[in-house]
Amino acid sequence: MKRNIICGLLTLLVASLWMPAIAQRLEQKLYITKPSETIYRIPAITCTADGTLIAVADNRNHHGNDAGYSMPIDIMYRLSHDNGKTWTQEQYLADCREDIYNGRIYGFGDAAIASDVDSDRQIALCVGDSTGRTVFQQGFQQVYRFYGTNNGNTWSKGENITHKIYSLVPQLKCLFIGSGKIHQSRYVKKGKYYRLYCSLISIGYGNAVIYSDDFGENWSLLGTTESCCPNGDEPKTEELPDGSVIISSRTKGRWFNIFRFDDKTYTSGHWENPVIAKDIICQQNACNGEIMGLLAIDTQTNKEVWLYLQSVPYGPKRTHVSIYYKPLPLLVDCKSITPENFGEGWERFEITPDGSAYSTFCMTADKQIAFLYERANIAGQWLYDICFEKLSIEQITHGRYTIK
Repeated sequence: MKRNIICGLLTLLVASLWMPAIAQRLEQKLYITKPSETIYRIPAITCTADGTLIAVADNRNHHGNDAGYSMPIDIMYRLSHDNGKTWTQEQYLADCREDIYNGRIYGFGDAAIASDVDSDRQIALCVGDSTGRTVFQQGFQQVYRFYGTNNGNTWSKGENITHKIYSLVPQLKCLFIGSGKIHQSRYVKKGKYYRLYCSLISIGYGNAVIYSDDFGENWSLLGTTESCCPNGDEPKTEELPDGSVIISSRTKGRWFNIFRFDDKTYTSGHWENPVIAKDIICQQNACNGEIMGLLAIDTQTNKEVWLYLQSVPYGPKRTHVSIYYKPLPLLVDCKSITPENFGEGWERFEITPDGSAYSTFCMTADKQIAFLYERANIAGQWLYDICFEKLSIEQITHGRYTIK
């Protein structure tokens, strides 16, 4: 018995040497909703090549509605140059004031964003609407592209690229890009840039994944025009360690599907069959979330792993936003990973017990998780502030994993 106790104490000591002190959690409200004045929705966040954080949100002014229901809607951003400790005042990324677009564009929304790993450039894609009548569920919406330079300090006027996106799947009558993260590949580089992946939703069709090898100037369809997730809703993309593409799509939980490339040219391949994740639970709600893979170390075995994170509200309804996490062995045979078993074995870390909805995250320059999410405003259940919290991998995984 004494020997067992000693061994147990030694195990705890070794584990404690691995785990840095877990810092006290601190939440900041970056965008505060004031009913009848300014209502914020739909977070997006990215970290630039020089470590600047860019936190983005819809400014839905006094009405709070999606683009198409009511106008105007602007997209705002704030910058942090110290890994999230302090932030600049909010500025316009997409400004819908009439003098900017000759009175034609009245609303933008649901931004998806990425920063190039090798330059000071950013890209944002979003919905654009000029009628005040065309909501996503009722018909055609436009797609706008914005470019950032100087690590998020300067943004271009929006460009309408609707024809470039709709032409990829000609049967689509409506679509929008899933908000939050545009994924930049860790593996595929054609020319100057690593490839971008993002995914779209269309009513009556489901999801498709599109990609760009020139940082968003031109886009191609991954696979055929047949939907990779016919019952999917708002989607995100990531990669397996061999470069295969994961789509993670909103349902009461998450749909997962995987695209397998035929060879290392990363052009042709096929989708497998979409499956709802068994161990990612969303009680009585369907909501947008984020997915990301990163290299970590298992503190119990001292082995490197691929650690995947997925955020969703745990529920019931839109409450208890959480981050689920799942490890894969460093040298995993990716052919053995299926959409079904990728959805198994996830564990959960809770961000808040309160009302909470859309969420997204990225890695900071000091290798923490910058988490941006909607948290219920005290004025009403369906009103949200956009909140920021910085978390370590140790915090998220209850000390089991640490960042590599």
